[in-house]
Amino acid sequence: MRLLPFLLAVSVFLQTSRSTTPSNEAQSWFQQARRYFEKQQWEESRSAAMKALEMDPAMADAEVLLGLVATARSRLQEAEKHLLRALSLQPRNDRAQSHLAFVYLQQKRLAEAGDAFRKALKLNPRNQAASYNLGLIALMQEKPAEALPHFEKAHQTEPSNVAALMGLLESQLLLKRRDQARLSARKLKALLKPQDPGFFQTGTLLALNGEYTSAIPFMEQARQVFPQSYDVSYNLALAYFRSACSIAPTMKPSRFLRRECAIFHIHGNCGSG
Repeated sequence: MRLLPFLLAVSVFLQTSRSTTPSNEAQSWFQQARRYFEKQQWEESRSAAMKALEMDPAMADAEVLLGLVATARSRLQEAEKHLLRALSLQPRNDRAQSHLAFVYLQQKRLAEAGDAFRKALKLNPRNQAASYNLGLIALMQEKPAEALPHFEKAHQTEPSNVAALMGLLESQLLLKRRDQARLSARKLKALLKPQDPGFFQTGTLLALNGEYTSAIPFMEQARQVFPQSYDVSYNLALAYFRSACSIAPTMKPSRFLRRECAIFHIHGNCGSG
């Protein structure tokens, strides 16, 4: 499984007034901080956000941005401090709650991360990042039955989210829901772009759970993306070999299969060579 990519989302409050009141000056500094953040200029973003807070100590979004900057720099204790401060200013800020949960998840504080993601989801039922990460936490705790509904919700909220669909697939495979897993695999194949490394990840996931025939098209595409990769070629050969065994235990392996098995020293009792 993979973590959902770090969401660089910061609310934007556009103001047209050019008044020099502290709130407008604070907003100007905040917008600068946001622009620096988007360019990954972490120190400049931090300095501008701090200026915004000097002008308006109650600006929760500046605290959230400082938390994001600290997270990007792997300063997780500092990130936690800023995000807790943001929540003290705006208790119903689901973004701050979700980012705090992500910080806890990075620290392997799974119980606290789960509580924070549930709060974020309660504040915003369409927060698919919270749904996804609740599923991820359940998988980390080896609870696929608990993970499944979270991934289903994340997928329903955003059907094109590859990470959510991959989590759904893994949960279905672990629960031995083969037909549902094959449907999810077909959806993934339609979503993934030709050069996406997700082909290898999905093929490996399918193969590890005994779905060798379903794994083959993913591995074939992965070999086009990574033609020199030993791991990809080995897993493709293994998928062919195991698929042949499952289809007909006494069949004679194809010429391609014999060649691939010889290359990678795959041994088994799948027919005669």
